[in-house]
Amino acid sequence: MEPFAPKKIFMALSMRFVLEEWVLRRILTTKEKIQLYLLENRSSADDHEAPEDITQTGISEGIGILPSHFRQYMKPLLEEELVAERSSRISGGKRRRKVYSLEKGGLSSATTLKNSLLSEEIRYFDLNGRISEGKISEIIDSAGNVSLVQLVDELERSEVLDPTLLRRRASKRETRIVDFSRTSPIPERFCGREVEKKAILTGIERGRILVIQGIAGIGKTALASKACSEVKKRRSVFWYEFRKWHSLWGLLNELSRFLEAMGARNLSKYLRTEKDLDLENVRSALRDDLDTCRAVLFFDDFQKANDEILDFFRRLLPVFKEKRELAIVLMTREIVPFYDRKEVEVNHTVEEIQLLGLDKMSSKHLLGTNLDELGMFDEIYTATQGHPLFLELISSVPAIGPEPRLRYVDQFIEEEIYSELEPKEKQMMKIASVYENPVQTSRLFFDETMGIETYLALKKRMLIITLEDGRVKVHEMIRKPFLSMLTPQEKDRYHLWASEGLLREEDEILQIEGIHHLLVSGNHSWAARYLRDIGEKLIKRGFGDEMLALLMEFDPKILNAEEKAVLTEREGDIFWTKGHLDDAIAKYEESRVFHEEVGDSEGAARSGRKIGSILRSIGEFEEGLKAYLKALSTIGKESDTMEAARILGGIGSIMARKGRFEKAVGYLMKDLKIARQEADKEEIARVLNQLGYVLYEVGAHDSALELQKLSLKTKERILEEWKKYSEL
Repeated sequence: MEPFAPKKIFMALSMRFVLEEWVLRRILTTKEKIQLYLLENRSSADDHEAPEDITQTGISEGIGILPSHFRQYMKPLLEEELVAERSSRISGGKRRRKVYSLEKGGLSSATTLKNSLLSEEIRYFDLNGRISEGKISEIIDSAGNVSLVQLVDELERSEVLDPTLLRRRASKRETRIVDFSRTSPIPERFCGREVEKKAILTGIERGRILVIQGIAGIGKTALASKACSEVKKRRSVFWYEFRKWHSLWGLLNELSRFLEAMGARNLSKYLRTEKDLDLENVRSALRDDLDTCRAVLFFDDFQKANDEILDFFRRLLPVFKEKRELAIVLMTREIVPFYDRKEVEVNHTVEEIQLLGLDKMSSKHLLGTNLDELGMFDEIYTATQGHPLFLELISSVPAIGPEPRLRYVDQFIEEEIYSELEPKEKQMMKIASVYENPVQTSRLFFDETMGIETYLALKKRMLIITLEDGRVKVHEMIRKPFLSMLTPQEKDRYHLWASEGLLREEDEILQIEGIHHLLVSGNHSWAARYLRDIGEKLIKRGFGDEMLALLMEFDPKILNAEEKAVLTEREGDIFWTKGHLDDAIAKYEESRVFHEEVGDSEGAARSGRKIGSILRSIGEFEEGLKAYLKALSTIGKESDTMEAARILGGIGSIMARKGRFEKAVGYLMKDLKIARQEADKEEIARVLNQLGYVLYEVGAHDSALELQKLSLKTKERILEEWKKYSEL
């Protein structure tokens, strides 16, 4: 390592303008937060019972860390004898658990810290919404039941404190019932199934995993939806329907929003701070979130769940078993492969409900016609075996012939349903059938000639299903026959129409479906451009499997070099996120050649930069440096684009790891300058983190710590902005 004294002077001068641009506020370490929290939540060792607040779970939630990380923060406090650990009975509980309290030294340091914080001056919004200044002690007094830890956490999130927001965040976990069943369908008619419904409601009360099995259209979703509407009066409910392109990340993101609404925030914190999913850490976060949740989780079309989701449920099975206040309801056409027969027949953790057709009485009720008087009911019942969807379709036909062709649903829809529709009704059904996922009603009106009367007529015929949130969909058994009736011209027009609307949506799954519609309509070049613009973002957000499915839809025979460059680069992105590094490098090398072939120097440099980043991540610093330098030469050393900034930052990071600190700072400062010009907060946070590492290595530990805190603070601001944006 080079002598560090002159380097420290150089870096101190280099860093001045960085620190001058930031307002540095008191940021507590996790160690300080624990001591401050225990100061505010004290319990004597002589007490017969201890509060839940001073257990591992209570402290973790109180200071905002994952319970799985608790021991690593508590261990040094115990070793320094600042905190004591003991076993105690918990208020309202039956078993003894470990609880924590401050020792004499911890009490003294926590008190000093508290007094110091209370005297600090901060800016805040007063009751009139104006920015005022005052001491933290005054804010605490006016805000009421607010802890100092929560106040400091809020200060780290915002430049100006909002006491009103603080009071809401400081409230205890909500006990009100939360309803996340807005995506469940509303059954137009429901007949029979009383025995099955009672079995589901009983299983829910017993905290079981209920698996409703049956063929398509047999009524699994309608039965579960009916049970959901009854149980949500007394329990929180969550409804999730698996669809094409759905991933584990997407499922967890929806589930975290549900849990957060009840005050359980471990899963949401994990998803916001971790780039890659570790299923064991996810399970740990979920276990703590579900600890006190009285809820029912409904999962529809479970047969569409991919292998990663099945593995997740398999790992989560022990958690489901121990949470008796939690019930799971799965609807599936196929056997669910994440549990074995022992869970059904011995442990009775899982209950299976096999749905068959309706009985004759319920079938007559559902038909609601005079078919019995015409002597046709027995023939219909024999042909349909009480299949609810089939019965509903038959009941919607105004005048069914004396010999209805009932053997095949597709044939019946073509000959008895389609033929009876008006031209605009046929057109709207074809458009509605194009969509894979539920959409807003407005997406069905292809042109101004379609009126609301057309939509209402189809809804009356049971051909279009309305969800609780107002979106609509077509049952898969009906959708497929209507799709088969599209002419080649209609196929291109309607899929293109669907893509234009979905690509304007904020929902990633709908964006992915929009690209799919472009491909079906034959617009491969347009689809490739969207993958160039938003593909990397979607992969980073956990939709790698969905993106890979899209890439498989492209026809390589009709792609030009520019499109091949985009697609191979996206393949490399997917391989990288999955940890297949050799495959990722090979794809990036391939994409770089294509980028160079079409004269896209920035694209070629980007592919080279990604190769350098992979090599750096596995410690291949020399090869990584060569890749970065080649990328910099490709894009031009004088370039001031964000891609050039990222390449410069990569070179600086490797220089730092090689101990060449002066050169490292030079490259990193160039990266930071461009990032600040472009207001790229993510890159700013990354560079500050790297500069902090450099300062630490040369012995400037205090300055290094300040930069690391600034980096963390910038990342938290990005996450907070993203959260607000996603809630709009």
